[in-house]
Amino acid sequence: MDSRIIAGVDIGNSSTEVALACVGNGRVEFLSQYLVKTTGVKGTVDNVLGIRQALKEAAGMAGVSFSEIAALYLNDAVPVIGDLAMDVISETVITESSMIGHNPDTPGGTGLGIGTTVQLDELPDTCDGQDYIVVIPEGTDYEWAAVEVALPGHVIRTLSNPYGLATVFGLTPEETKRIAPIARALVGNRSAVVIRTPQGEVIERKVEAGRITFHGQRNKVEVSINDGADIIMQGMERAGQLLDAVGEAGTNVGGMLNGLRQNLADATGQPFDAITIGDLLAVDAMIPVSVSGAIAGELSMESGVAIASMVKTGRVPVQKVAQAAVKAFEKMATQVKA
Repeated sequence: MDSRIIAGVDIGNSSTEVALACVGNGRVEFLSQYLVKTTGVKGTVDNVLGIRQALKEAAGMAGVSFSEIAALYLNDAVPVIGDLAMDVISETVITESSMIGHNPDTPGGTGLGIGTTVQLDELPDTCDGQDYIVVIPEGTDYEWAAVEVALPGHVIRTLSNPYGLATVFGLTPEETKRIAPIARALVGNRSAVVIRTPQGEVIERKVEAGRITFHGQRNKVEVSINDGADIIMQGMERAGQLLDAVGEAGTNVGGMLNGLRQNLADATGQPFDAITIGDLLAVDAMIPVSVSGAIAGELSMESGVAIASMVKTGRVPVQKVAQAAVKAFEKMATQVKA
């Protein structure tokens, strides 16, 4: 067999390495290697920029042209969202906020609607040219609301984003900071309703720590974050080999796990529902919490659970990287294999 030059590419979380070798006649001769910082999230098409840079440098060091490289081999790079894969989960108490978030069970339609709430029996007396959201009266006086419903298989984008809520309701930076837990608890939902009440009507609201449902090969097991790390890990063990873990909608753990799925879905272009949690670790932790009404910024230590999760994804992301590399290196007469 005639000798040919091949390139091996190792895409890592922080660095990407390209090595060139001459292969043929039962021999492998190392030519050169070059290391660059990984561009984008590992396992996404943004990696191609780094691959191209490293390949150019390695080829220059070996004294070969791009046209001489017969094949480019990529590692099976699984995308990793490291900075969003771990969080400390506890109950969140929201004070001095007039925002209420809700996750409807039976959404209908699609889109985002914003308007002043009006009781059904008051609708005939409303003014033309103003947007309204009709509510069934139960004695609660809401003054402004936003409703968002995503298409089946998709998740909401605006009401689960603190800055989206700030835009919708015209919030100040301080108000945006206070409602961030509400937005986060709605991450991953197909629909949501957020209501702004008259000033001072809502004094305190809690976003629960929530529950996790483990879907395993043997069982489906549900555990509460409040039960602590040991119970959580025992529940995952009872479920058998983990197929997926789902956080309760509208809670802190639901927001954490759904946020991880959403970021990976955005990075890889895969559907939200195609991202699964492949492993999870829970550890008891202490969390510093600001004391309400404190004069000098006093903190108290409260118990919580640190959750680290690992996502699973198919070969779709690395195949997209390979396809993007093919397109980028067409002029180099390079055959790309993943």
